[in-house]
Amino acid sequence: MKTGRILAILILMLMLASTTQTLANITSEASVVQTRTDENLNSGFTHTVFAEECTATWCPNCPNAAEALYNIYQSSDYPFYYVALINDMNPIARDRNKDYVLGIYKVYALPTVYFDGGDTNVVGSKPTVQETEAVYRNYIELEGQRTPWQPVTLSSEVSWEGDAKITVTVNVTNEDSRVYFGKLRSYVTEIESRWLDNNGNPYHFGFLDFAINKPVLIPPHKTKTFTAT
Repeated sequence: MKTGRILAILILMLMLASTTQTLANITSEASVVQTRTDENLNSGFTHTVFAEECTATWCPNCPNAAEALYNIYQSSDYPFYYVALINDMNPIARDRNKDYVLGIYKVYALPTVYFDGGDTNVVGSKPTVQETEAVYRNYIELEGQRTPWQPVTLSSEVSWEGDAKITVTVNVTNEDSRVYFGKLRSYVTEIESRWLDNNGNPYHFGFLDFAINKPVLIPPHKTKTFTAT
């Protein structure tokens, strides 16, 4: 990973009750870790909503989607995070897009935004950013009120190790009386991407790679720690 760029470490576990997301401002000199809390956000939500934006730099309808998602994130109206999976620039992002095409959904179109690991999705964008944003807000609000499958919580830490390396530590707690089995994904992104959309604007939270991408099994009322460098 290129030193001097601002990176974000986004944590997602599929089928979550709640999540905490950590933003890490990483430079070659130091690491400053900032945690965005949900205390002042929409209190009616049962969990943090996570979206994956499937997009491409050549896509003429994708800039409206990108700007709409960033506007929603910037508003802090919801406990909401997203990543941009830039299909034509990153083979790892392309493989993640294929997870949906070959798995839950059989349709491949750009842009497509998947909410909460594909619980719902929106294909295409509206003629304006404002109209597109209104559609996404509706889906975020619906997802945020959804009853989670199991009460699972996360905490995370990110540290700069020098030589363009980071260490990500994620603590996963199963608050339920049942065993939890799911998949933990930690997304490394650029807050302002090196890649530009079809309008010539940089993507936000452009996906680079997974810090962690593995199945996890958490016994009832237990915490497990996962670390990757």
